[in-house]
Amino acid sequence: MNILHRIRSGDETALKEIYLEHREPFFAYIHKTFKLDTENVKELFQLSVVIFYDNVVTGKVQEIKSNIKTYLIAIGKNKAQEFMRKNYRFNDHLDEVLIESILDDNDIDEKHQLEEDIFNVTNALDTLGDPCKKILQMFYYQQLNLSQISKAMDYKNVDTTKNLKYKCIKRLQKICQQAFVG
Repeated sequence: MNILHRIRSGDETALKEIYLEHREPFFAYIHKTFKLDTENVKELFQLSVVIFYDNVVTGKVQEIKSNIKTYLIAIGKNKAQEFMRKNYRFNDHLDEVLIESILDDNDIDEKHQLEEDIFNVTNALDTLGDPCKKILQMFYYQQLNLSQISKAMDYKNVDTTKNLKYKCIKRLQKICQQAFVG
């Protein structure tokens, strides 16, 4: 009986086997790629195993085309990127890690271009100043909705926030356009 069938039938040793077999490769990859501390990698691994288990038990995963290690690492990579976005908003380390996770070493020119683009957008965001910078950070990085932003910024209503966000985006686009052309 394969491991997915064992999990579906309630065989707890199957999950333990997965945990023990794939823990070290997962830790090595996520730690190397995202430079996270051991506690965060441990939490990501446990979360990835839980998501894998849930996907198998609920039938979302019927079979795995590659292997379990690859599947767990893919979940972990997505969760690590999500973690980084939430916890390291404007950190150069985040930019570096995201670039490295997107591109292979063979794409050096593309990597340098992406680094330059991120640098330009970050500078453009800094140029915006408040309240635009704060609104865009809350909306895109913290993923707050317009109502939450209105409350946090003490605006009268959502329409005010929506209108200001639109104007801020237009200003950011204009600044970026000048930075990318110049």
